Amino acid sequence: MEPWRYTLRELKWQADETLAQAWNHTAAISAMLANTVRDKKQKGTPFVPADFNPVELARRRREKPITVPMTALRDVFIDGKLPENLKGRW
Repeated sequence: MEPWRYTLRELKWQADETLAQAWNHTAAISAMLANTVRDKKQKGTPFVPADFNPVELARRRREKPITVPMTALRDVFIDGKLPENLKGRW
């Protein structure tokens, strides 16, 4: 692959998808292996690949973006104050 043909954003997307594809493969194998030794009395439902895939868990848990008014820029960079809805997040 010739990286100079792509933007940094496109390279990041490619890297993320390569990681996701590798985890999908690993999660499928892990679920299959876990189902072979699963005690059906203790865990009635079989394992699925999503149970072992941290990439999918992270995608599901993503928070909504924080929205603040444009005056928040002035408050942060000029006055040095953090907006009320951001306190406690950092």
